[in-house]
Amino acid sequence: MVEAEVRKTSMAERKADGDTVGLNDIITDDENDEVEYEAWKVRELRRLKRDREEREAFAKEQAELDRFRNLTEDEKRAEMKVNPKQITNKAAKGKYKFMQKYYHRGAFYMDEEENVLKR
Repeated sequence: MVEAEVRKTSMAERKADGDTVGLNDIITDDENDEVEYEAWKVRELRRLKRDREEREAFAKEQAELDRFRNLTEDEKRAEMKVNPKQITNKAAKGKYKFMQKYYHRGAFYMDEEENVLKR
């Protein structure tokens, strides 16, 4: 306790003199080692669980690919009819007006003279 007070006063004097606080003056030893250990253990268990789930998902996907590759053409067609592919990023098309898709004003057929043409 006395040591902590002496350390605080010496740090306050150094700050007043303009010196920066050294790394040796910072106390990194916490008294909550058990709490930190339990938190680490929880993080590590979550990481292990996540890794295991990723490995299982990858193995399941590979097994499905192997199963689909070993099917005959008729079986593949039947499978695709039962479970069609779902396109997730398909853009929604808007309705065109009559001949809008093919209409372009063009530069040759302009009736009005514009500033661009007067240069």
